[in-house]
Amino acid sequence: MRAVPVLVVVCGGVVGAAARLGITETLRAGPGDFDWAVLAVNTVGSFVLGLVVFASRDGGRESLRLGLGVGFCGSFTTFSAFAVVTAELGRDGDVAAAGAFIGLSVAAAVMALIAGGVTARRIAGSRAP
Repeated sequence: MRAVPVLVVVCGGVVGAAARLGITETLRAGPGDFDWAVLAVNTVGSFVLGLVVFASRDGGRESLRLGLGVGFCGSFTTFSAFAVVTAELGRDGDVAAAGAFIGLSVAAAVMALIAGGVTARRIAGSRAP
C-alpha cells in the first residue's frame, strides 16, 4: 500500500469525523428522539458522495475519490448511528417513528446521491468546450 493514498484518506477522514461531531453535537437529540442530525449528516454525505463518484468516473481524480469519497464521506456519514437511532426509537415503543426514520433516511440518502450525481454532470457539462 502506498503512503500518499493512505494519507489522503486519513486527512479526509479526520475532517469528516470532526464535521460530523460538530453537527451532531450542535443538533443533538435526546435518547429516543427522532435524530435530525444523523439524518442531515447522512443526507449531506450522500450528496457529496454523488458529486465525487460522478466527478471521478473519468479517472485521473484518484485523490478526489480517496480524500472526499472514502475519507471524508466514510467518516462523515454513519450507518451505525442510523442503526442506533432506529433501535432506540423501537425500544422506546415508537415503532412508527422508527419506521419513518428508516424510510426517510433511505429515501433522503438515495435522492441526495442522485442529486449529487446530476450536479456533477451539470458542472462537467458547463466546462465542456
